[in-house]
Amino acid sequence: MKNRFVFYSATLAPLIAILILYYKNSITSGLFITLIVIYALVYRPLLDAQRLVAKKIITQKESWRMLVPGFRLEYFREIYIKA
Repeated sequence: MKNRFVFYSATLAPLIAILILYYKNSITSGLFITLIVIYALVYRPLLDAQRLVAKKIITQKESWRMLVPGFRLEYFREIYIKA
């Protein structure tokens, strides 16, 4: 996922979908919170790890460390700013 547009689309699309479903009262508040927690603690770290692997900054074996809170901060510039 070297392309910045694809990365940001994959980042924002699920969050926008969750918010739309919530505001249209299609999901309950409990499910909304559950989906936001899954998004923040599972989806985003794995997506960031996939981007770092694609940019050859970390290996596939090291990608599990992105699930550790705070580990993404070490690679903040490579994930979000550098092309």
